[in-house]
Amino acid sequence: MGGAGVARRAAGAALALAALAGLLALAGARLAFWAAPPEAAPGPPPGPGGLPPDFYLEDFEVVSFGPDGRPRHRLQGRDLVHGTAAGGDEARVTAPRLLLLRPDGPPWVLEAPRGRVLQAGRLAWLEGGVRLTRRRPGRGELALETDRARVLTDRALAEADGPVRVRDPWGEVRAVGLRAELDRDRLVLLREVRGVYRLR
Repeated sequence: MGGAGVARRAAGAALALAALAGLLALAGARLAFWAAPPEAAPGPPPGPGGLPPDFYLEDFEVVSFGPDGRPRHRLQGRDLVHGTAAGGDEARVTAPRLLLLRPDGPPWVLEAPRGRVLQAGRLAWLEGGVRLTRRRPGRGELALETDRARVLTDRALAEADGPVRVRDPWGEVRAVGLRAELDRDRLVLLREVRGVYRLR
């Protein structure tokens, strides 16, 4: 009996030690979980010039109004990072879509993979393959393509120095250099102009 009692007490002590070790391991795991810092949320990319951004927008639309209270243009994009660089304020936009609104018909639409907006929105540079389109009721769509364009939004003026392609349902014109007065639907092709038009 004495030997059996000692064996039972030894077995009970071993079980108690095993349970205590399990509790300590569980407590240590929980402490490690609570002490671990949470993953930091991804922050906005750096602003112009590598400086911290003033603000950051995602999937946005910004509307600019004229003195008469009417909307003049809309800027849409995937994201926008605004900051202050050496030359003043600047916003960098991914996948910009700029709509120059008109009271008398469909807007001019400018799209590009990336762009920069300066001078409080009065100047925009679109880069990486720019497409400029306007639907013309009864005449089809007019489309212009160039690599890089400068847009003065308050004057509805777009300019390009490089090769330009202009297309509509009747044909295609290629040139180098463009001045587009969009509020007047006036396109000036600057040099090396060649076109092919289909007679109907």
